Amino acid sequence: MGGISNASLSFTDDMLTCPPVRGRDVKATLKHFAIVSYAVPPERVRPYVDPQFDLDCFPGAQGEPLVWVSMVPFEDQDFRFAAAP
Repeated sequence: MGGISNASLSFTDDMLTCPPVRGRDVKATLKHFAIVSYAVPPERVRPYVDPQFDLDCFPGAQGEPLVWVSMVPFEDQDFRFAAAP
C-alpha cells in the first residue's frame, strides 16, 4: 500500500525562506490562527454562493450530500505593505 513518506513531510530551506519583497507585497504577522471547518448540507450554503459555481459535495455518514464551510479566525499583529516601514 502506497503512502506519504516522512521525508516528504519535512520542510526544506526553500520552503522556509521568504522571497524578496517587491511592488505591493504585504507582510503580516498572524497570531492565534486557526482553520475551523464544518460539514453542512449544500442547501444551507447555496444562497451564499454564486450559481455559476458548483458546490463540491461529499457523502456524509448516512450518505447525504454535504459541503465544507470553513472560517479562518486570526489576530493581525502588523499588516503593512512590505516596502513601507
